[in-house]
Amino acid sequence: MATLGFIMRVYVKFRNLILYGVIGTCTATLDFLLFTALTRWADMYYIAANAVSCSLSILCSFLLNSKYNFRVTDHPVRRMVSFFSVGIAGLLLNSFVLHLCIEDLQWKNSVAKLTSIAITVIIQFLLNKFVTFRKPHPSDTMKKQAILILILSLVFVGGLLLQRYASRIRVINQLSRYDFPAENNGWAKYGEPLYGSKESKSVFDPFVYKEGKTFVMVVSERKNNSLIRLESFDGFKWTGCQTLLEPVKGTWEHLVNRATVVKRDSIYHMFYTGQSPDVSKIGHAWSTDGITYKRDTKNPVLVPTEPEEGISVMNPCVLYNERKDCFQMWYAAGENYEPDALFYAESKDGQSWTKHKDPVLTKYPAHEWEKAKVGGCDVKIVGDTYIMYYYIGYQNEDVARICYATSQNGILWERPDNNLILAPTCGGWDSDAIYKPSYMEADGKAYLWYNGRNGRLERIGLATKNL
Repeated sequence: MATLGFIMRVYVKFRNLILYGVIGTCTATLDFLLFTALTRWADMYYIAANAVSCSLSILCSFLLNSKYNFRVTDHPVRRMVSFFSVGIAGLLLNSFVLHLCIEDLQWKNSVAKLTSIAITVIIQFLLNKFVTFRKPHPSDTMKKQAILILILSLVFVGGLLLQRYASRIRVINQLSRYDFPAENNGWAKYGEPLYGSKESKSVFDPFVYKEGKTFVMVVSERKNNSLIRLESFDGFKWTGCQTLLEPVKGTWEHLVNRATVVKRDSIYHMFYTGQSPDVSKIGHAWSTDGITYKRDTKNPVLVPTEPEEGISVMNPCVLYNERKDCFQMWYAAGENYEPDALFYAESKDGQSWTKHKDPVLTKYPAHEWEKAKVGGCDVKIVGDTYIMYYYIGYQNEDVARICYATSQNGILWERPDNNLILAPTCGGWDSDAIYKPSYMEADGKAYLWYNGRNGRLERIGLATKNL
């Protein structure tokens, strides 16, 4: 009985806080579940999903708090406007914290979302208790009411400024897009994109190989989050779009992209990236004709296990080394949005991989164009020398260029002083960033296919160099 009495006294004293917590937990759970469903199964961008889930939870919270918690029914319009203002300010703060945790701190989506919920719930409770649901008091004056309105307005404006800060980061970053020439070291861009349009949506991260006289491109598409196959007789005009691999919704390969193909003993081995909202992993599929692929039953074949790999591994580049009698993989790892460094692993069967623990290539502050991070690569063996063309020398999160390095063993890489190859072209279709290259030598020329970005649209382009 004493325990029950104590519980009742605590409840009476902290009734508003307890009920606000219960209601907040229910609406936050709704927010979290809806956010997860929209990002995981509806492929909605996390900021848009956050806006939808937060808005619905704000509405539910107002109705429940007004009727069952604070029991305030007067001035319903003013209180609803005040509650939604606090809610919108919380939404902006929530989005800012979410952006900060995912993009800057590289946290998983779910952890970032829980953190943003905790921070905004505490701030919103204090504002709603002392402003929105505050009961009128005889001593209230116009001056006090004005102060309360001013506080609420400052919170709203502060949340808006925090949200705008996240948007300004990209604007500031992109000021450095044209710090360096668009073409370097003898490379010349073909003026127009080879594949991709507003109708097809973004296509990205090409990998090109040859079957007889036919060029074959495996490329990622955002429209269906699949891997597709294209063919060309000259490397410029691409036709015959076929789907090679589709995503498996709600699994580690909720999206599939960033693939490479190796042919050995008449078997085509495709290594690809599978992505969920929280993490990226590398999968394996095989084919006898290069068109119909079957997934490996041991998938995923490579997952992040080392601290240096962060939360994701992606963008594999795989060769079969006849001299070493093994598959060699160079892959990117780090955060889930854009990777941070390049790593190396070997395998006898393409399923079980032995990792070289440390990254083989990282950011290089001495080069302005790759001072932030480096990403997915294409490695070729020419004679006794590995030549790696790796995209993104990242100058920052939003400005990417293609650079190169060479190696004698595939692990220790050397960068020339001027290793920059391609950069964004001012006013061009690739004016914002240059990404993942695929390199080939044919008919006395070197070919470098890549994806360029203008705004949110990515398309496939080509640069060439006389050998």
